[in-house]
Amino acid sequence: EMNKNEKYTHLLDEQIRKSKQENRHLEFKSNYQETDKLGRYISALSNGACLDHQDFAYLFFGVDDDTLELKGTTFDSAKVKAKGNQALELYLRQMVEPKIDFKIEEFHYRGQIRIVMFKIPAAVNQPTTYQQKAYIRVDSHVTDLSPYVDWLRIIYTSRIDWSASVIEDATLDDLDPEAIVLAK
Repeated sequence: EMNKNEKYTHLLDEQIRKSKQENRHLEFKSNYQETDKLGRYISALSNGACLDHQDFAYLFFGVDDDTLELKGTTFDSAKVKAKGNQALELYLRQMVEPKIDFKIEEFHYRGQIRIVMFKIPAAVNQPTTYQQKAYIRVDSHVTDLSPYVDWLRIIYTSRIDWSASVIEDATLDDLDPEAIVLAK
């Protein structure tokens, strides 16, 4: 049975080996940014994972985003306070919609270098938002997702395509009038 350090060391090595750089579902930071930036990253990475057909996105603290050198981090999510002196994790969970079950894991890379990892589920059927706004990573920038209509469509139709399933005995009366107007 692999311990947490071994398991996440392996995961981080895999992510670096497969990607060789940051992308829509993989982000590296040396140290803690600030609450809003972190919230936008969670949204962007979750949406990016959906678009990249990944189950999860990852945000690793303690990795240089240019060289991918593992430097370790002093970031401690349990100690950081968000707005209104609220605990960071609780604040992020309140501001991220829908309620995705992201996890914050701390581990020691190869038993030595302290890394903090956010494991973020991919968006499903709707974009993941932070403070009611959806984000996506374009090149190295986290930006508003709304202008990217094709990407939005992919996210909204991710996983199960209900429009392709047949529902027995359904009639037009079963359709939401607002949805029909929106579809037109």
